[in-house]
Amino acid sequence: NAETYLHRIGRSGRYGHLGLAINLINWEDRFNLYNIEKDLGTEIQPIPASIDKALYVYENPESIPRPVSNFRTGQAQQAPTQAQA
Repeated sequence: NAETYLHRIGRSGRYGHLGLAINLINWEDRFNLYNIEKDLGTEIQPIPASIDKALYVYENPESIPRPVSNFRTGQAQQAPTQAQA
């Protein structure tokens, strides 16, 4: 259903990170995909021939934002930037 789809797709964009979601469906799933598109009021496009590398690759590994885990609460927090430190 649309709610589960949004939850799963949303996991790729947590904490403001860029994400790329690819749906693999079989012939029988196309009706489910149609219903999700209808419920969300959108059209899920086929995979393009070329995908912008900036969506999933950082040119400078040091610039990758990394979540900081708080083991006591189980909550993840964004690592402080130099301006916050």
